[in-house]
Amino acid sequence: MAEKRNSYRSILKGTSIFGGVQVFQVLLSLIRGKFVALFLGPAGMGVNALFQSVLTTVTQMSSLGLNLAIVKEVAHRNSLSDPSADSDSGSGKSSADPSADSDSGLEKSPSTPVASPDAVRGIYEVVRRLILITAGAGAIFTLCFAPWLSRVSFGSEEYTLPFMLLAAAVAFTVISNGMLSILQGMHAVRLMARASLFGGVVGLVVSVPLYWLFGTRGIVPAIVILALSMCMVYWISARRLVPAPSPDFSFAWRDHIPLVRQLLVLGLLLMSGDLILAAVTYATNVFIRHVGDLSDVGLYQAANSITNQYANVVFMAMTLDYFPRLTAAADDNREMAGIVNRQFEIVALIASPLLSLLVMFTPLAVHILLTSKFLTIIPLIRWIALAVTVKALMFPLGVITFAKDNKRIYFWMEAVGANILTLALNCGLYLYCGLIGLGYALLIDCSVCLVVYLLVNRRLYDYRLSPEALRRGILALIFAVGVFAASFIPHIFISYLAMGVIMAISATYSFRSLRVLLKKD
Repeated sequence: MAEKRNSYRSILKGTSIFGGVQVFQVLLSLIRGKFVALFLGPAGMGVNALFQSVLTTVTQMSSLGLNLAIVKEVAHRNSLSDPSADSDSGSGKSSADPSADSDSGLEKSPSTPVASPDAVRGIYEVVRRLILITAGAGAIFTLCFAPWLSRVSFGSEEYTLPFMLLAAAVAFTVISNGMLSILQGMHAVRLMARASLFGGVVGLVVSVPLYWLFGTRGIVPAIVILALSMCMVYWISARRLVPAPSPDFSFAWRDHIPLVRQLLVLGLLLMSGDLILAAVTYATNVFIRHVGDLSDVGLYQAANSITNQYANVVFMAMTLDYFPRLTAAADDNREMAGIVNRQFEIVALIASPLLSLLVMFTPLAVHILLTSKFLTIIPLIRWIALAVTVKALMFPLGVITFAKDNKRIYFWMEAVGANILTLALNCGLYLYCGLIGLGYALLIDCSVCLVVYLLVNRRLYDYRLSPEALRRGILALIFAVGVFAASFIPHIFISYLAMGVIMAISATYSFRSLRVLLKKD
């Protein structure tokens, strides 16, 4: 069964299911970004970027990294729950059916102890209370430090009141992320998709008129409304999914101290990398505003919103599907290497044509998703797209140390080293090269990290890319670099003809290779 879960077919299935959830969110974010660009312009987009950076940083800090810890613990308890329970809400498959769980990694062994509905309800009550506590703490922090956040972000206390209002968005976002973690842990993929779509559509429909009516003054109210809508749908969805307790069920903190301790210890470790990354993003935006202006912050944010959200469909799918499979095989270096190599091949075959397509149609994407005021970021988007191709290849390698429970190496390599490198490159190359320097910085950053991951994993775990994985990775980079280089050809017709030919070759190669890999299963 383990081999089946880690087959090429299973990897593609998991990527498509979880990727579909992200497609909804990405599309809605891009549409929202279009209206922000249309009604607010580059400067307004810069204001929005700074508020979003603060929201992300405070949310990461106040959540104490509990989200992934919740996913892990809920998934474990869910695997011990009633075998007749439906592990994918609305899927119509019972957990008792081996085919229903063969790809999720949640098969139940006859000898496995079964957790009662009260046990599942108990962890839900613990998680719900922890989420509410952390949400309240985040909101109080934002309220108390609103003047300071305004001074650091905008150089004055002019935005103190909006930051005080942002405290509500912090609370709603922490709660929303926590409820989403419960849904992820219970593998309620279809329910997550419906909740994400509904909440995102409601937030979009209500928030866009605020941009139109109030301009930059409508940014924070729009953020609050979006956070509230997502919070409501995830809260209702999670409550519906959790089994009802027995009549004699009662909750007491003292009965769950070991669980609380376990969640907090793991959460704080996971939080370190996310919090430092959020702080680096915020520091980069503040540095750009101080050295340049708000328009540059908005232009950089616009380039990232198009490129990274496009790529996050693949990255998030790997986070939700690949990491649990890798963790399950962490004690066997040989099996782990096989999982990493298969994932690396799939990523190389999917990411290269997708990101090459973005390079080719960057001007069209800017016209559709933004406005003519953002045409200057076309070269930056293309550099970021090339860098993200390298990032996609390094992603399967970057989580090996964490899956192996090597917390110290993971912390210093991923949370500290990688983020210090990112901040130094961003600030240094922006200072000397302007906005385009941020594209150079990301490409150098991802390339260095890819080499470091290969060397560290080889040294610690004797991991090497298989010849087939190495070949597919090199070809993916060649295709991506080819399309990128063709975009610089001065003659527009020849440039697009060259990009189109290389893109067609890349897509054909990926399609045929995926068919061959599926036949191996």
